[in-house]
Amino acid sequence: MNKLNLLVIATAAAAGLTGCAMDPIDGEQASDQQTLTNATTPSQDGNDDRARQIAQAKRAALAGQGITVNTSIIQPDAAACGKNGPTGSSTRTNNALAAGVDAAKIRTGSSTGCTAVGQINPGEDATYFCFTLAGNFTWTFLQDIQSGKRGWTRDDLLRDDGSFNFCGF
Repeated sequence: MNKLNLLVIATAAAAGLTGCAMDPIDGEQASDQQTLTNATTPSQDGNDDRARQIAQAKRAALAGQGITVNTSIIQPDAAACGKNGPTGSSTRTNNALAAGVDAAKIRTGSSTGCTAVGQINPGEDATYFCFTLAGNFTWTFLQDIQSGKRGWTRDDLLRDDGSFNFCGF
């Protein structure tokens, strides 16, 4: 069982909820040139339903810590292109890709509209620093151990659903 499953179970139990909340929107595939203002549009970079579940669980965990995140406002600059996350704490993850993912782009911000500076390939390790929320998705600021590239990758593409350390933005 991964961290997301445990977090969802713990959050649901604390709230007295049962079952699994799913976003009914399946959306169309967006291009890789998507802009920051469309950060919530489903993309070709991952599993959108799973990404929404991860974001929902992480929002609930933040709320449990007394951190309020306004989900009715799109915050496309959560990690605007070129914005790095804090690197004060980190977790090394071996074989950093989620099961079934062939490769994951490392971007300059938390949007598919941000430039890809590299990618994580199967079997490569990464250091996770923190995550941020961008609309319906969460992104982890990380460093690919093999290439040394730092940037943002959507959490549904990462083993253990990315970082569980909130960046603060």
